[in-house]
Amino acid sequence: MDNLLVKDVMVANIACLHPEMHMVEAVDCITNSHAPGLPVIDDHQHVVGFVSEHECLEHMLKATYYCEETVLVENIMQHEVKVARPDMTLVELIQAFLSGNIKVYPVVDESDGRLLGIITRVIALKRLREVDRQCYAPH
Repeated sequence: MDNLLVKDVMVANIACLHPEMHMVEAVDCITNSHAPGLPVIDDHQHVVGFVSEHECLEHMLKATYYCEETVLVENIMQHEVKVARPDMTLVELIQAFLSGNIKVYPVVDESDGRLLGIITRVIALKRLREVDRQCYAPH
């Protein structure tokens, strides 16, 4: 279990949001990805923000209730984003999940800061379940 790394269990090639996107496009990306939120990246694949289901619900409710146009992602995104490193162990990542209320970590390359993928609580939980099954499998 100690040898399982984030890079081995993360989801690569994920849909990403851009600051100039309209929020409705972001909602489509998030709902299609089945993740509770997605990173916002710039033209160089650097993470510049994060949009969660929470922000989308709040702003979509206002937009639909008042039949207003939706805002851009840059106006609703969280600017402070906690990230995971690809070489973190799964145990370290799960401890980070348990110490806060974060449901998704963007996985970022330390050398150039580019987005590599995401890891969610569900992905971590599925991997733990696989390890648990191996513990009790007949040898």
